[in-house]
Amino acid sequence: MRAFRKTTSTTSGEFDDERSKLPRDFFVVTKAEEEALEEFKPVVEELTARTALIPPQSRNDCLRMLRARGLNTTKALMLLENSEKERAEYSPVAYEDVKKIVRKSLAYMTGFDDAGRPVIYVDTDKFRKNEDDVTTIVKFIIFMMDEVVLEARKHGQEQVVLVFDLTRFSLLSMDYAVIKKMLHVLMYVYPERVFRLIVFNPPYIFTAAWPAIKLWLDENSIRKILFLRKTEKLYHEVDKHMIPPSLGGGFVFDVNKYERSGTART
Repeated sequence: MRAFRKTTSTTSGEFDDERSKLPRDFFVVTKAEEEALEEFKPVVEELTARTALIPPQSRNDCLRMLRARGLNTTKALMLLENSEKERAEYSPVAYEDVKKIVRKSLAYMTGFDDAGRPVIYVDTDKFRKNEDDVTTIVKFIIFMMDEVVLEARKHGQEQVVLVFDLTRFSLLSMDYAVIKKMLHVLMYVYPERVFRLIVFNPPYIFTAAWPAIKLWLDENSIRKILFLRKTEKLYHEVDKHMIPPSLGGGFVFDVNKYERSGTART
């Protein structure tokens, strides 16, 4: 069964209009991008050779940086440097640093889409602004994204699909500082790692705040966001067996099994 269908056919209705905006496959590279890569790759190789802070970058890493900065090589290089500097501020991340968040089942991988991209489900109701500080959340994002990107590469992919479930989202979960930092990390530490970000069943308190939240996003990131309210439409995007029982799906995250599997770092 396919988990994330790539059809772009349109009929009537707002949903089909949104589907037509599906991001293109990461590996579809334009002539302009190839030319930018030819210019950018040697510069990056020279940079990584003279600083231990920045590890060697693959062709796909360079492509991510370039796309995130509109193929501007100067801005892409600056993004790379700043990305690694910010990562270094929170690294290394040990499992003990994020174990509390993991055990709350705030976010976890549920499987892969039809192209091999990992699907991450985020239960926003599990976050509490009076319990989870920004630093811990950032470390958790880095911990989770690093693991999931490795899984993506095993399946020949570079990007992930995020599903944010806001069904039980409330004022207890509404923390502007955390939301802003989370979006910042995804855009600046993991640029172009997100293929699609689904916001499911957002309540009024979130939709009312969306115009302000949207200001923290660049246009490229905004284009990847899809708002859905009905489970049938969610199932059209992500296979039902990758959705938790609370939304009528069949995936159950077993944190004890996860820890025993050896996936978790020690």
